[in-house]
Amino acid sequence: MDQPTIVERAFALARSGECDGVSDVRRRLKEEQFSSIDAHLAGPSIKRQLSQLCSQAIEAKGEDAPAAPKRLSASRRAAEPVHLRQPTV
Repeated sequence: MDQPTIVERAFALARSGECDGVSDVRRRLKEEQFSSIDAHLAGPSIKRQLSQLCSQAIEAKGEDAPAAPKRLSASRRAAEPVHLRQPTV
């Protein structure tokens, strides 16, 4: 079977509920050895669509399972005041 295109795979990842957002989709695509990721996912429209799909999938997944603690990206953790930080595992 043929490998999906980078855009098809990006949308599949976004719908899966396994990605928190576009940066997570990009990371997964890199792990799967896709190339030219930035060129394919650079436009505001595709970013918005992927972001919405990630959010919808996470919401739908959350309705079926108990709530898990939200992971913060490294940049958000760094921006958070030290006294409010949760220990990372």
